[in-house]
Amino acid sequence: MDVKSHALAAFEDARIAIRNDVGGIIADHAQRGLLRSGATFKRAIASYETQTALFMDECLSRISTHVNGRGRRWNEYTSQARIALQVHLNAARAILQRAIEVSGVSDGSIEREIGRANKKILQKFDDYASGWTAPRSIPWTERHKFFFSFTLIVIGAIISKAIELVHKFFFPSY
Repeated sequence: MDVKSHALAAFEDARIAIRNDVGGIIADHAQRGLLRSGATFKRAIASYETQTALFMDECLSRISTHVNGRGRRWNEYTSQARIALQVHLNAARAILQRAIEVSGVSDGSIEREIGRANKKILQKFDDYASGWTAPRSIPWTERHKFFFSFTLIVIGAIISKAIELVHKFFFPSY
């Protein structure tokens, strides 16, 4: 499974969705005379957060369906998805450029709001990747039922033989 290319494609879809939302927001605010009020940028940031989280959840749920445990593959896949997410987050200013141009918001406010949104998105991703909000992984005993059962049988046989030997040496009269 090529997680990174799937995640990059998903975040490209997110960029398209965000740009479409921003276009609608600009049209609506132009009609209502709100373009230079800062409300355009606030709604664009909200769309950015929502769409990014939506497509990030899609990537993470796909990883969850392919990986049952929280081992090496989980870490590898989530780190690949995180790289794709970071590429998307680094392009936030470019994605929101149209809203920035018509909003009349200062550069400091823009960077602060983009930073806040990115931090929130990364926190959600990290919580999922570390297992806090991810679906419960399938225990090893359920993923490897045959091997687990076989191991229990062998351990039971060893314990049985050990009890027999202990009984023979410590209680020879029985």
